[in-house]
Parts: sequence; structure tokens; C-alpha cells
Amino acid sequence: MPYCTYCGVANIADAKFCKSCAARIGVPIINVVAPAAPAPVVTQAMAAAARLPLKSPVGAALLGWLWPGLGHLYAGRPGSGAALIVVGPLIYYPLLLIAAFTLDPLPLIVLFVIALAVAHGAANSAREVNAIRTNARAAVRAARSA
Repeated sequence: MPYCTYCGVANIADAKFCKSCAARIGVPIINVVAPAAPAPVVTQAMAAAARLPLKSPVGAALLGWLWPGLGHLYAGRPGSGAALIVVGPLIYYPLLLIAAFTLDPLPLIVLFVIALAVAHGAANSAREVNAIRTNARAAVRAARSA
């Protein structure tokens, strides 16, 4: 009585296929081993990013709160940081002037909400830059060990 090499069930003598799993009788099982993953390709930009220090999201948020754009510059996003440094005063100062001359708290509330949004954006920029740098460090480390 031949036994199935795949599932181990006993079959009749002249069977060509297993009655349980339909595998071919008498054919040895070939263990297919997946090829090893190729070593990650590390570009010069990834190697440079891996060497840069991580940025503090709290520090970026505080700088963004202090002056719009500073937190983005600190986090490593010079484009958005420069844009906010230029545009920020165009939004902040008129709101401060309106609040000063009308004694209305609404412009200050709006200013506070805008400053919170800018600080939040700066903290998120720092987190994104840190994720990119951490991934680059992991890729460089994996390439060295491979």
C-alpha cells in the first residue's frame, strides 16, 4: 500500500493520485525555500539623512508658536518654514491691531487658533522628518549587516 508523501494517507496499490488530497502518489515533496531578501539599496540621500540628528516635535511646536515658520525651519522643512515666516506676520499683525483698537476678543481667539494650527503643523513636520531619518538609519544598518 503506497502512502501519500504529501498527507500520509494510505492508498490502493495502483493509485496514481491520493484519495485524500489528490496529490500525485510517489512524487517526492520538494521544499521550496524562498530566496533571501535582497540587501536594501542605500542611496547617497538616504545615507545623508541617516546621519542627520532627530528633531524634537515639542521644540518645533514651541518655535512654531513663538513665530510662524521657525518650527518648520527647525524641523527641516525650509520651504514651508520660509513661506510661513513671510505670510505669518501678514496674518498675525492685522489681527493684533484689530484686537488692540476694537477691544474685541474674537481676533485674539482667531490668532490663538491659528498659532495652535501652526505649532501643530511644525510638530507634525518634525515627526515626519524623524520617521524619514529613522527609516534611513534602519536601511543603512540593514545594508551594512547584509
